[in-house]
Amino acid sequence: MPVEDEKLLIKLDWNINEDHRASLVYNYNDGFKLSQSDDWVVTLYSHYYEQGAELQSFVGALYSDWNDSFSTKISVGKMALDNRA
Repeated sequence: MPVEDEKLLIKLDWNINEDHRASLVYNYNDGFKLSQSDDWVVTLYSHYYEQGAELQSFVGALYSDWNDSFSTKISVGKMALDNRA
């Protein structure tokens, strides 16, 4: 059965200064496979179905070191999932 899987991961880091840095991550995954809908020995092409999903996500983060004993991390993300079944 045909299977396809396409992936992309991008990460960007920025050292703003000695105490602060930021990052942005993008993730993309699109994959599917064709499955047989029955167990016959002879199967028509119309007896196959596609099963898979497309995923996209973004995550941004800001890391700050305020002093030796206090640091913060703020992150925001968004994810979109499109299931094909």
